Amino acid sequence: MKKTLLYLVLIVGFIANAQTDYYTALPNNNSTSGNGRAPQGATKYNRSIWLITAAEMTASGFTNGSVVNSLGFNYSTAQNIATTGNIVIYLQNTADATNTKSTTWATAIGGMTTVSNGSVTLPAATGTFDIPFAGGSPFTYTGGALYVAFDYQNAANPIATTANAALCSTTLANGLKSAFSATAAPATIAASNFRPETRLGKQVTCARPTALGFNTPALNSANLTFNVTAGGTVTLEYGPYGFVQGTGTTVNSVTSPYNVTGLAPNSTYEYYVRKDCGGGNLSVWEGPYPFYTIFQSTAPTYNTSFEHVDFPFVGWLAVPNNTANAWFINYGGPGSALVQQGESSAVAITPAAAAANERLFSRGINLTAGSTTTITYYVRNYQAATTALANYQLTVGTDQTAASQTTVLATETGISNTAFAQKTYNFTPPSTGTYYFSFLHNSPMNPTANSTHALIIDNVTVTEVLSTKDFLFSKIAVYPNPATDFVTISNTAAIEINSVEIVDVNGRIVKALTPKNTPITQINIADLTAGVYFMNIKTSEGSGTKKIVKE
Repeated sequence: MKKTLLYLVLIVGFIANAQTDYYTALPNNNSTSGNGRAPQGATKYNRSIWLITAAEMTASGFTNGSVVNSLGFNYSTAQNIATTGNIVIYLQNTADATNTKSTTWATAIGGMTTVSNGSVTLPAATGTFDIPFAGGSPFTYTGGALYVAFDYQNAANPIATTANAALCSTTLANGLKSAFSATAAPATIAASNFRPETRLGKQVTCARPTALGFNTPALNSANLTFNVTAGGTVTLEYGPYGFVQGTGTTVNSVTSPYNVTGLAPNSTYEYYVRKDCGGGNLSVWEGPYPFYTIFQSTAPTYNTSFEHVDFPFVGWLAVPNNTANAWFINYGGPGSALVQQGESSAVAITPAAAAANERLFSRGINLTAGSTTTITYYVRNYQAATTALANYQLTVGTDQTAASQTTVLATETGISNTAFAQKTYNFTPPSTGTYYFSFLHNSPMNPTANSTHALIIDNVTVTEVLSTKDFLFSKIAVYPNPATDFVTISNTAAIEINSVEIVDVNGRIVKALTPKNTPITQINIADLTAGVYFMNIKTSEGSGTKKIVKE
């Protein structure tokens, strides 16, 4: 009797402490579907069954013996209202490499385990949505591939009038079979390449933190955010983007948001977190998750081929940045026809219902008045099952806004080249300052159904050739500035300086000297009144003026 009681205590204790780690067992490839691949609230009856391959399960972190206790999806478009129905979820271990299930629903679910059966409310929201299992049998993954199925029915409650759309993967031919109906649960299902992004919950004793993110990046800091459930403390490790875990900076007992300081500007980083549930019970690490500090304007020569996860990680900005047709960084991989240099490129998809109107702004570039500035880049027209042609404008202005883009450098229409073509345009800055180049994608709508049209930009370079005078004075530095006692003229180009005059704001010469022909000259300004002065420098190769401030 005592042994039985002890056994029951151990079982109850394990259940009470059981937690869930969520893994994306089947990631999306930017495909979407509103045809009930994931539960659809705009219909009364929806059935779907799909295969997650052995390679996909292994890549997601599932191993033989993992207990699966929830199923989740990722919606890219929200339905207009939340809808409530009943959902039955089935799982089955398999050695199949393709979806060999019958197109007859009753036959297809034969041999599968009913892991959950109960009420569910589908959200009127985008993002991930998880369904913890209840009312079914426990399920243990035994390795290999996995069949997943659901039967969603909402016979009596209101349905959505705007359908949701789920992010999907199309990497496995006929990897899914599904159907939906407004009148009765479908007895027959049909094959499709669209498998929904699938999240599986794994039962663990210490769940890792979730929902990693960051906000308020600054020049030298950023706030790192995460969610923690069921108590415990959190350890965080961060370092430069791509760092090897174990070589970064580790901080214990952190809470969200955690402000990381001492970072370098114009830089990218990433971080990991894990939870300590006490007694040596640690979660697995979650991460890496990337973050960045603010990118300041930079001097030419400047180049980017968009080798990162998103535009802010290279100092660029897409406007708008949250629509299906917004500019995005596409990873093509080495040697891809979608890439001119490196492994990624900037892509904008053409809408099917209206002309494109999306801007991509460069990082700030510091340019000198009167210089010859050249921007070079590569562009191509992408067509998949369409003959659509591309249009775009290249502009330049003083901010990352459409209103500031007052100078049009190029307008190209009817672009048909499906291989990358190099483009080169020049610009003469009217004043010294920071400038931003912008690509406006304005192709006409793509009218071809079930097709994709896009404009692709890659390998952008900005160079500057200074005028003789500007080039000369870029070689002469005056520092410190502001100064209190002395200013130094540093002549790194071995240019002969004939004379130096310091003039006040009224044009009065307050100090003059003829320095020796040395690389560095110091001038004592301790006797000058605090204020603004102009230093007229005459050299063997020309003259110019530097402004200095006496404190």
